[in-house]
Amino acid sequence: MTIVIPAYKPDEKLIALLHDLKKSTDARLLVVNDGSGEAFEPIFDQVRSLDITLLVHPQNKGKGAAMKTAFQYLLEEGRTDEVVCTADADGQHLPKDILRCLEEAKAHPRALVLGSRAFRGEVPFRSRFGNAVSRFTFHLLMGKRIYDTQTGLRAFSAALLPEMLSVPGDRYEYEMQVLCNAAKKKLEVREVEIETVYLEENKSSHFNPLRDAMRVYGLLLRNAFGRFFQFLSFLFSSGCAFVVDLVAYLLLFHLILAPFLPTEKSLEFVSLLIARILSSLVNYAINRKVVFSNLEKPVKTLTLYGILAVVTFFVHEQLNALFLIVLNFPAFLALLLAQVIFFPVSFFLQKCVVFRKEKRQSDK
Repeated sequence: MTIVIPAYKPDEKLIALLHDLKKSTDARLLVVNDGSGEAFEPIFDQVRSLDITLLVHPQNKGKGAAMKTAFQYLLEEGRTDEVVCTADADGQHLPKDILRCLEEAKAHPRALVLGSRAFRGEVPFRSRFGNAVSRFTFHLLMGKRIYDTQTGLRAFSAALLPEMLSVPGDRYEYEMQVLCNAAKKKLEVREVEIETVYLEENKSSHFNPLRDAMRVYGLLLRNAFGRFFQFLSFLFSSGCAFVVDLVAYLLLFHLILAPFLPTEKSLEFVSLLIARILSSLVNYAINRKVVFSNLEKPVKTLTLYGILAVVTFFVHEQLNALFLIVLNFPAFLALLLAQVIFFPVSFFLQKCVVFRKEKRQSDK
């Protein structure tokens, strides 16, 4: 049996967990230092002193990448006749629960075993709410009921290592992608109820509520809708930008800027300009991270997006004028038609120009 613990900037809770595990089991312990930096070397020196296998990433690559490094290491050692368990480094998985998951995986070698928290007692609201939302969304989109989709305590037969290595994703979204793959391939998923432990209101967690949640839910939608995902998520992104644009304009025009600008014309222009900039930044962020999943060269993509946004504004105004003045359409209908006509053009330009992914040498 092997227990894999990915660790990024850990504290003494990792050392306490390792001590407890060494007392509780003779399972092999494998820790991955995911680019924590020199400041955390004293912690990893203690890991080495416990005669524990330590793998090191020179730079931070993400939780998923850290687990894959450990899986590849075990596969290269030829350990395909044992059970592997992953656990978090923040002390929120108790040794007794880790061992229960290992035993369940030994008894069910074809299953993925999850250590599922019941979320009873004193649980931070963001954790309780976040898990409820992800549980509902996963069931809605993937058609499978899993009580704790966010648990990092998982056990499985080492025979599944090649399958785990083939799952895309390097950061927190990797764990959700594992569940999506299990749902699509109808892999048995068994849940073992474990104790819910939150230390210091979960302050040691490196999960970014906005950035990582966007990755996770974007991944869920991509799995559920396949090739239609990009267009649907682009539509959602445009809707979010529209709401931000409208709300920002109303707040700026009526509340924030009104005392400082002397004329209604200047007030309207400045409010519209700031609102459009804010909504464009929201649209850019969602399109970059979720819709087109291109995190490369942010300066280049932001510059191209800015140019496209300016061009889009003027083209849209011309289309709106055409329908409103020349063809004498009602104002709302003119605005709607201009949006509908330019929407697919904008999607094509962002996909093929702004967020176009450059082919790597290995892909040619």
